[in-house]
Amino acid sequence: MTKPFHFDELLARIQANLRRYHTYVTKRDILTFGPLEIHLHRFECYLDGELIPLSTKEMEILLLLATSANQVWGTVQIYNQIWDIDGTGNIDTVKVHISYLRKKLHKPNLPSFIQTVHGFGYVFSFDD
Repeated sequence: MTKPFHFDELLARIQANLRRYHTYVTKRDILTFGPLEIHLHRFECYLDGELIPLSTKEMEILLLLATSANQVWGTVQIYNQIWDIDGTGNIDTVKVHISYLRKKLHKPNLPSFIQTVHGFGYVFSFDD
């Protein structure tokens, strides 16, 4: 805007920018994979509109896999990312958490979101 300007015009431009910013942020805060919605800032997961209660570790694993969809993650890599320890604990805990996560995200009419890549690890994928 160039000077001189009217305060009403300045206020209108600021409000328009805030509306555009809010719409942009809101869209980026939700990952959507068909019927699965992951709300990043609320740390919530919905499947077919129903809130799925996930533990903190399950949600962290889901976020890790979903934000890098179609990328294969090894069990040790997941363990190091989520538990932030260099593989000194029991990495079987990753398998247990993924098992719980799969059960919670299971619906008879939907494919599994988390696939096992035998010999390598896990991958998040969803094909419409």
